[in-house]
Amino acid sequence: MRAANAGAQSLGLLCQLQQTERLSAEAVQTVVDRVVLRVVASRPLTAAGIGRLQRVFAEMLCFHHAIAVDQVAEIPRQANSKSEDFVSELG
Repeated sequence: MRAANAGAQSLGLLCQLQQTERLSAEAVQTVVDRVVLRVVASRPLTAAGIGRLQRVFAEMLCFHHAIAVDQVAEIPRQANSKSEDFVSELG
């Protein structure tokens, strides 16, 4: 139950960050122990903002590996115009 509460709190923090920072994000697992958060934000992310995103995302997924943040101009959509929250690029 404790992990579920932490996950719910982290999800709430991520939603709050998305609203206050005006950002959207996509998580891409590139290798087993690394996830890249692709972030589109209304302004450049600060070091503190990046750290906060990394902490919130790690807590939300209980992911204890490297989480990199890559600020991008846009996040491409799939052919059906849907966006993905989590993409696995594992072979």
